Amino acid sequence: MKKIFFIILFFTLIVGCKSNDENILRFAYQEKYLLDVNEKNIELNKNITDEYEKFNGLSNFNIPLNKYIFNQNYKIFIGIALENKPLEIINGYKADTTLNIIEVKNHKNNLNMFCKKNDKFAIKYIFSERKENLTVIVNVVSKDSLLIKKLYDEDKIVSKLQ
Repeated sequence: MKKIFFIILFFTLIVGCKSNDENILRFAYQEKYLLDVNEKNIELNKNITDEYEKFNGLSNFNIPLNKYIFNQNYKIFIGIALENKPLEIINGYKADTTLNIIEVKNHKNNLNMFCKKNDKFAIKYIFSERKENLTVIVNVVSKDSLLIKKLYDEDKIVSKLQ
């Protein structure tokens, strides 16, 4: 029964709703991301999912990829933790020896991390979804450390979440 619930929940999250406004990307239940002109929501495929799973690295957690946003300078992967609370996810990242957490800051009871894994830099923004209290992880990834650091310092990605 639990498995059926998670399959239905996963399907609902993946299908999501796309707003009539092409600049608003809906994910989870009621969360929104404001797309910039240079950002595009791309339909998920095996290559995108494999890249996400490789970078996310928390194989012991059930965090399926919900949305993928492409920009020529960075990629955004939005994952939804189906069974874990933010603190569990944060502790999972802290225990990940392949992830170098460079800086951490709290942002309105949520956590924003600037980190590096292999040759890529990332922002990992972790928060609880409003309606069902699911944990959302927004990963912004690029090889350009200065770009990611600037997006992190200016809370550019966080400010686009509604």
